[in-house]
Formats: sequence, structure tokens, C-alpha cells
Amino acid sequence: MVSSMTGMGTSEIENNDYNISVEIRTVNNRYMDISCKTPSLLMRFEHNIRELVKSKITRGKVHVTVASEVKNAEESLPIRINTQNVYAVSNLLSSLVDEAGINEQPKLDHYLKFSEIFEPVEREEADEDLWKLVADALEEALDKLVSMRRKEGGALSKDLRSRIDTIETSLGRIEEMARDNSKEAYNRMKTRVESLIGNADVDRDRLYTEIVIIADKLDITEECVRMKSHLDIFRDTLDNSSVVGKKLNFLLQEMHREVNTISSKASNFNINHIAVDLKEQIEVMREQVQNLE
Repeated sequence: MVSSMTGMGTSEIENNDYNISVEIRTVNNRYMDISCKTPSLLMRFEHNIRELVKSKITRGKVHVTVASEVKNAEESLPIRINTQNVYAVSNLLSSLVDEAGINEQPKLDHYLKFSEIFEPVEREEADEDLWKLVADALEEALDKLVSMRRKEGGALSKDLRSRIDTIETSLGRIEEMARDNSKEAYNRMKTRVESLIGNADVDRDRLYTEIVIIADKLDITEECVRMKSHLDIFRDTLDNSSVVGKKLNFLLQEMHREVNTISSKASNFNINHIAVDLKEQIEVMREQVQNLE
């Protein structure tokens, strides 16, 4: 299914320890570009967040915002008191007071000078539980985002198909008008040349052959055939591919080139008028395709 590159998804999940909220916004971009905004508590998961986003989205500018609320704030620091070392520091300070003859007992500030009274908490298991919570929130937000992108992509796809049908109809009109284009061009040039040369002594067979060659160059059959091929491939891409933006953009560039050639070769006011309308349709489609994944 065709997807737009514009969308948003949000989610909020909590457990006994944390409340996690996620917001993901995407806009169109030529490549995949992910930016993450996370609190310090979750910064270590940024790589995992990016990989999870990549598993669901292939193209676009992605803004991921993850917020966290710690329910038991006193347990959130990844350190704890080493009781044994506290006793050791206490004995050390008491000995110092006795040896120095100081009439003052050690205070908390003195204890805090010794980093040995704290030790890191083994947080591997805690990290695993926290990441599972974050991942669940991300999955939910991504599912909502993908759903929104597909809905908008479906609307764009429907409009593109309608415009392709319009272009195909207009192309049929051009082919009908151009059926005798070369013959009419030959007759016009033959009449014009004869009026210019009058009764001059020239090789008329050679002259008429050159006129035929020039008139044949005005034939647009080949361009119309290629144009119809592009339309078929365009439809097939919409029907059978999910990532279509770059390919459709290329096809529209080729279609624009064919229409320009048709306009310049046809030398027909009515065909040129239709060609202008075709180029307007193609330009609108190119703007729409820029937003497809």
C-alpha cells in the first residue's frame, strides 16, 4: 500500500515504576533522516529507538520525542550506599579526630568527600524492563503513524490515478489530431516551396524527398507510444509497490520530456494547447509525488 511521508503517532504506557510517552512526527524528505529527543534516563536507548523506527519507515524526516516520568524517584539513581565502606570511612575520620585532637565530630560533608561510600547498581535487568516499556510505546505510536501515512497515501494515490486517466484521454486526442500531421506538414511545405521557386530549374524530385524527410521528423507517434508506456508503468507501480516516490518522480520527469517533444514537433496549435494542459497536470503530480514514501 502506498504511504505518504507526512503523519503523526502518539502513545503513553506506564508500569509500577515509569510513565513513558512517545510522539513521532514525519514530513517528506529525499532520504531517511531520524532525529531523537529523549531524557537523560533514556539516552542509552537511542540506537534501539532508531532501529525500531527504521523497521517501520523507509523514507522521510522523522522526529521522535520520548518523555519519561519516574514514579519512585528515590530509586531512580543507578547508585547505592556501600554500608561497609561507610563504616570504614567513619572509623578513619574518628581516628583522624582523635589523632589531631579536634573537638568536633565528622559531618555529612566530610563523608561525601569519599566517593567510596557509593557504588553503581547493577542495572542490566532494570534496563531490560525499561526498554520493553519504551519499545511497546514506540510500537504503538509507530502503528498509528503508519496508519495515518497509509490513509493519506491512499488519498494521494486515488488522485494520481484520476490525473493519469485524464492524461491518457488527452493523449488519445493528440494522437487523433496528429494522425495526418506529417501529411499536412508535407503539403504546407510543398506549397510554400513551389511558390518560392516558381519556374526555377531545380531537381524537384530531390526537393520533394527532402520535404518528406523534414515532414517525417514532425511525426510524434514514437513519443505517444513512450508516453503510454510511462502511464502503464505508473499505474503498475501504484498497484504493486509500497515505496514508490522516487520511481514515480522519475517517470514524471520522463513524461514531461515526452510532452515537450510532442509540443515542439507537432507544429499544431490544438496539440500545443493540449500539451500545455498535460504539463500542468504533470507538474501537480510531481508536487504530490514528493510526499509519497
